[in-house]
Amino acid sequence: MEEKEKKQKKQSLLVKEAKAYIVDLYTKNAHLNLTYHNFLYAQRCLNYVDEITEDEKDSFTDEHIENLKLALLFHATGYIKDYENPTPESVKIANSFFSEKNISTEKTKIIINCIEATDSKTKPNTHLEKICKDISQHEIADDDYSDFSTLLKLEHELMLKKSISELDWINLEFEKYSKNHKFHSKYAIKNWEENKQSNLLKLNKKISKDEKDELKEKRKAYYKNRKQWRKT
Repeated sequence: MEEKEKKQKKQSLLVKEAKAYIVDLYTKNAHLNLTYHNFLYAQRCLNYVDEITEDEKDSFTDEHIENLKLALLFHATGYIKDYENPTPESVKIANSFFSEKNISTEKTKIIINCIEATDSKTKPNTHLEKICKDISQHEIADDDYSDFSTLLKLEHELMLKKSISELDWINLEFEKYSKNHKFHSKYAIKNWEENKQSNLLKLNKKISKDEKDELKEKRKAYYKNRKQWRKT
């Protein structure tokens, strides 16, 4: 209990205000069915900031921690405006908030760079950007990855208004994380990479099983149609 109270005291007023702003934003847009990229996701990101900065205390000032939390609170808000290209919208939303709070240009630039670093096409440069990038894709290394993947698939289908088979989704996820993803920060490489590989192995096994099941169904359909053809 004491540790929780200490963390709450550490939390800056600006982060508290940003959290309230984000909660209000997601509440007003609840109809969009963001089953994954919502405030619960943002809160998980904040929890990971605490995990990393607690482990590497000497590497972070209070200012660093505040900047990380602000970037990760805003980085996925753009999904509300543009699901297929959210980062530019996230930047607009964050800039609007920082302007309202009279945040300095220098601080705003650091945070915006961190937000932009979470985009899949952007390579992170600074230590803070690398951490933001890794946390934004933390799900592949999480023990609850399977549950998160299910929520992400549902969100994808609802927001883009098109269904996707379980096998196709698993293949997409495996492709994304096995070929197009890597952790950048020392902490993530040391502490998350092993779990990522474990989840990829589970995905690969699931692909093999689902492909076998799909082939079985195709064979059944083929022989069923063949029997019917013979009867005619």
